[in-house]
Amino acid sequence: MESVETVINGSVWTINLLTYRQWKKKRLPQKTWGLCNRSSKTITIRIDLSKQSFLDTLLHELIHAQNELLFEAEETVTRMGTDIAKALLATERVFVVTAK
Repeated sequence: MESVETVINGSVWTINLLTYRQWKKKRLPQKTWGLCNRSSKTITIRIDLSKQSFLDTLLHELIHAQNELLFEAEETVTRMGTDIAKALLATERVFVVTAK
């Protein structure tokens, strides 16, 4: 498992990057690509996704982490993550490296 730390709203958060096998071993929901835990300040993302899906999921979970009001607004957050991911990838200046 790879991990990175970042600051969101003035607090240090850990982003864990898991393969599908690691995800399954931790018994995380199989149909879910990412999780945000506001109490432990961790985001967990599967890295075996396509570039679009990985970026979309990372943005989705970052939006949950950043904005407490949107934590339960799943439909809105999904739309925001997808739209931002598409725009970033369309610029061809954002590069996403995913698991092989």
